This record gives sequence, C-alpha cells and structure tokens, in this order.
Amino acid sequence: MIVANGSNASFILHSIKKNYPSLLWDELKNTNVRSILERINENHSKISIISEDTYTYYQYLFPETKKIFVLPIKYPSRWLVKNNNNLSFLYSINSFFNKYKQNGKLEKIGKTYYEHLNTFDYIDIRYYLKRINKKLPKYKKYFVEAAKNSTLDARIIAAVSYQESHWNRKARSPTGVRGMMMLTLDTAKRVGVKNRLNAKQSIFGGAKYLKILYESLSNTIKEPDRLWFTLAAYNIGLGHVEDARTITKSQGDNPNSWIDVEKHIPKLSQKKWYKKTKYGFARGHEPIEFVKRVRRYYDILCLYRQEGLF
Repeated sequence: MIVANGSNASFILHSIKKNYPSLLWDELKNTNVRSILERINENHSKISIISEDTYTYYQYLFPETKKIFVLPIKYPSRWLVKNNNNLSFLYSINSFFNKYKQNGKLEKIGKTYYEHLNTFDYIDIRYYLKRINKKLPKYKKYFVEAAKNSTLDARIIAAVSYQESHWNRKARSPTGVRGMMMLTLDTAKRVGVKNRLNAKQSIFGGAKYLKILYESLSNTIKEPDRLWFTLAAYNIGLGHVEDARTITKSQGDNPNSWIDVEKHIPKLSQKKWYKKTKYGFARGHEPIEFVKRVRRYYDILCLYRQEGLF
C-alpha cells in the first residue's frame, strides 16, 4: 500500500495501526493524490486510500484504477483556525456552512460542479484517452487559434468537437451534419464555412458559432451556467433553450441556473408542454447528456498531463 506522506490517508493508517499491528504501507514524500493514482493506474503499486470525492474526479484520467472497498468509518474534513481567545472567525465559518446546508445551496453547488462525473463509462474514457494521444496533437493548433477569436477555452472547443465527431474531419450523421464540429449547412453558411470537411474551417466555424450562442444568451445568466447553456444551445438550438428557460420560470425554478433548467428541458418532448412553446418539439433529454459529456471531456483535458497539450 502507498500513501502520500502527511496525507489524510497517512493519518487514517496510523490511527488504526494500533488495532492492526501487522498493517504495513509506504509513505511517499513530495507526492500527491494524482501521483498516487497514476502509479496504481500504471500497475507500479497495488492499493492506496483515497477520498471518494477525489477519486470520482480523477478516475477519468486513470481509468484502470478501481474502487475495491469503502472504509466503514467516515473521516470528515475539518477547518482549522488559530487557537486564540477570539472565536468569532470559527463561529462565522460554522454559521456560513450551516446556513448553506439548511437552504440547500451547498447541495446545489455540489451538483453544479460534480453531478456530470457521476456516470463513468470505462470504454468511452479509454477510447477518449487514446484519441487524445493519437488524434488531438494533429488538430490542437486549430483549437488554440480558434479560441483566441471566440473568448472560449480551447479545451471546451476541443471537447465539443470530440463529442460531435471524435475528431474525425469526415464525420457525417444521417441528418446531414458533417465535419469536426458537425455543422449543418445553414450553420456553416452563417459562420462562413465553405467546406465542412476541412478540419480548420470546421473548427473555426464551430468556435464562431459557440461564441454567437454564448453572446446571444440573456445577460442574467452568469458563469459557469452561461457556458453550460451555450453547450445546450449548440446541441438543441438557442430557441429551444429559451423555451426550456420559460418553462423553468413558470414552474417556480431559476431560469438562469442550468441545474434548474436541466430538470425541465425534457418537457420539450412532451406534447402538453411543447405545444405551448414558441419553437415546439425538441428531444429534451439530448442536451442534458451532451452537456455532461462535454464537461467530462473538458475536465480530462484540463487534468491531462502531457507536454505541449494546451
């Protein structure tokens, strides 16, 4: 077993060793959880103790690692404050978290940043990591250059492109969308793309379209939700996203929150709802999956450690 020196895992092992004197492990200096998981992923080590939240985040980067058991005792995180007579700061921290727990904001923050990681597809992630190594370097310069003109992160553009075509410039769907960014003829014309099968043109056109959608959204939508709405609009169309926001508001939820709109956008495929909307029927479940997948691919690109990769 390996753990990082001075880590929570080290603390746990030391605390239980008195009951299990035969327990042995190696503590690695100058390392972190990522390095620990990397060693296990590459079969240099067999086992470690990792917090569940951290593992949920990093498992996409190291898909060969597996969760084999959960410790029966929970070891919660704690805030440490300076030991003095003034406890006002400690009271402020406790008050802040108690308030956020009671009004549901803490749970909502968790869903905002981690809900898209709850579904792990081993085959999909393995294939994605392979394409990062073999395909992405060929097109990376186009994503980086396109990002400079779109105000969006190059990794988001690359993630959208992967979700759409798996970085295949000749990709084609039964509905006629084509290329790296799977543009329709109308969208290609709108963003000045003459050849949808030209990788550079497609990436630049897709990035331009993402920018158009991003800037067309209501100013009341702030980050990070603004980006998630942009992705949904890329998938289903801006008009349908606005219809979903209208439904969300009518149901007493926040139309500027993707977590709230995500609950209601499937209604666009239900006649009793879409007949009341401006843009009509839409496959409401598709943008939910689209946004989650793009976010996962984006997270991996942010985590991926390879010289010269973004």
